[in-house]
Amino acid sequence: PKISYVKGFEPWGWIVGSGIYIDDVEAAYWVEARSQSIIGAAILLLIFLVCSYIAWSIRSRLDDSVEGMRDIARGEGDLTARIRVKGRDEIAELSSAFNDFVGRIQGMIREITDSTMSLSSGVNKVASVTEVTHNTVGEQQSVTSEIIVAVGRISASIGEVATRASSAAAEARQADEMTGNARSVVSASRLGIQSLAGQVEEAA
Repeated sequence: PKISYVKGFEPWGWIVGSGIYIDDVEAAYWVEARSQSIIGAAILLLIFLVCSYIAWSIRSRLDDSVEGMRDIARGEGDLTARIRVKGRDEIAELSSAFNDFVGRIQGMIREITDSTMSLSSGVNKVASVTEVTHNTVGEQQSVTSEIIVAVGRISASIGEVATRASSAAAEARQADEMTGNARSVVSASRLGIQSLAGQVEEAA
């Protein structure tokens, strides 16, 4: 089949006509359609591959970040480990911020560990001082007991000495009385002898 178009040009008395076969148009259409379809499919495939690569890149880096966070959350991770930072996009910023966060936690734990070790050392020193104090108190109690016993013995000795001193004083008083009596007897005897000597002289 063919489509024709005819129009007259009156100034010249011409009739201008044109026609085209529909089969040729359809063939050209399908050729062009296939060409555009191939180009479109290639573009779509390229877009799909690019999107897939971007998605894989994002997912891999997200997986690294998630795995690092998951390790720390489970208590199985190493605080010295860090997430690899690639690029300068939002994921890289997230990874960098996460690394900073882990670094701060590590620093806090190190400070807490140092403080705990210092506290443990202080507790050990206090325990040592307490033990020494306890031993000193025990020794002081023993010495105090010995002093109390010694004071008791001294008190008993003082009482015995006082008793003996009282006895000695009584004996001294008795000796003094006896001495006075002896003096009286001696004086009387001397007087008697003098009197007797006088009588003897008179009798002679």
